[in-house]
Amino acid sequence: MITFKFKQIEDTNGYKYEIFYNDKLITKDELLQNKDKWLGIAEKNPLNGIAFIQELAGAGDIDTAFLQCIYQTFKKFLENGETNQFEKLCDIILKRSKTPSLKFYLATYIQTLLNEETSNDPEVIRAKNTLHTLIPGFEKVFFSNVYKIHQEKIIRIPEMENKHNAFPDLFKFNDIYYIAFRDANSHVNYEDLGGIRILKGSYSSQKKSWNFENHQLLSDKDYDLRDPRFFVNAENKLMLIIGGSKIDEEHKTVIMVPQVATLEGDSWKIQPVIIEPEKNAQKGQWIWHVTWNPYDNRGYALSYGISKQLSLVQTKDGVHFEKIVDLSTDKVNETFNEATIRFKEDGTMVALIRAQKQGLIATSSFESGYKTFEFHPLDIRLGGPNFLIRPDGGMVAGTRYFFLEKDNTLDLGTVVAFMDEKSLIPLLRLQSKLDNSYPGMVLEDHDEISFLYYSTGETEGICDLYITRVKL
Repeated sequence: MITFKFKQIEDTNGYKYEIFYNDKLITKDELLQNKDKWLGIAEKNPLNGIAFIQELAGAGDIDTAFLQCIYQTFKKFLENGETNQFEKLCDIILKRSKTPSLKFYLATYIQTLLNEETSNDPEVIRAKNTLHTLIPGFEKVFFSNVYKIHQEKIIRIPEMENKHNAFPDLFKFNDIYYIAFRDANSHVNYEDLGGIRILKGSYSSQKKSWNFENHQLLSDKDYDLRDPRFFVNAENKLMLIIGGSKIDEEHKTVIMVPQVATLEGDSWKIQPVIIEPEKNAQKGQWIWHVTWNPYDNRGYALSYGISKQLSLVQTKDGVHFEKIVDLSTDKVNETFNEATIRFKEDGTMVALIRAQKQGLIATSSFESGYKTFEFHPLDIRLGGPNFLIRPDGGMVAGTRYFFLEKDNTLDLGTVVAFMDEKSLIPLLRLQSKLDNSYPGMVLEDHDEISFLYYSTGETEGICDLYITRVKL
């Protein structure tokens, strides 16, 4: 039996995919003997499939070596949108191939895409299906035409003296842009409790530039504050839901106590969230992202506790919450955690959920009272998932996405992605690596989105905020 495991690379925060055969690290000979199984592996999990073909390529298999080249070129394409590398790859294969093979038909398929043509050749169609199994939505990515209006810019003001500026959100309220993020020196540390720093600022469409200034720092001597998310309540007050954690001396979360901050005049006032006591999660819970529903004028969020049981909660004022239902499905045998909710025009709730090894999209109708959900597991991993619903009903997501380098080390990047109720497909990778993602997104005029996220910079361990605009 073939299995896949992540192994931490010694003395780093990186991970490498390792492939095992009957619980033994697989050899090159065993890889080549089992090469016919890679497509079946890819159908179950594209990332595993890519890992397998890259190991096969390293063992000397020619067809999979070309697939590896396509995958690595695809990664570059997400960063720069340039198709010239695909053109070069396909030209080489089509000129050198004397007999039809998988790589010949793959090259033919990609060439038809570049020429905006189609092919009815059954072998080309088979090659196309193989590629889409490994890289879901390959064709949609090719024709997405999503691009950055300007390059990503680091946001740093004099008050931001700490090394780990992370988990940000971006919101536009009364024509002012607000940013909130965790301000600390480390990802999590008993002696380094994070505070929430809030900035406010503006954007110049003529100069295509941002200007932010310090607004306020929220902190607590007993709690690590993190993952702030803005929302506006029924009284049109700007609010901020915040995760509060008690951290033990082993740097682990032992109690979760959510907080909420309200903008009163020009200052923020913070208080603990009040949750219906008898329905509270054991050791507290984390209300991750509140979204107000115009259909019934109430706020909704998905919360989870240390046990990672995901629950739908509801609020009328942004301070008092009660549980509606626990979410569960037999389609994913994993615990859930971070999740963002949005609402369609007809009141349908859509949720983008992070599980341990894969993502999940869940939907529920207003008529059901949001007590029953339909689940669609994704073949990809997520991190800090967020999304918006455009006026035409189309959805755009932002999340941490998992790629692989040629040697199967894990490559993490923040992406802008197409999303519907059953799939999520990366369209554009933003400048990012290692510890990154958790985007804040604002839908602007002219099909533009302001996009804020964090990423490790040139020095590992130092995280900065990055902001850009993309056009769809």
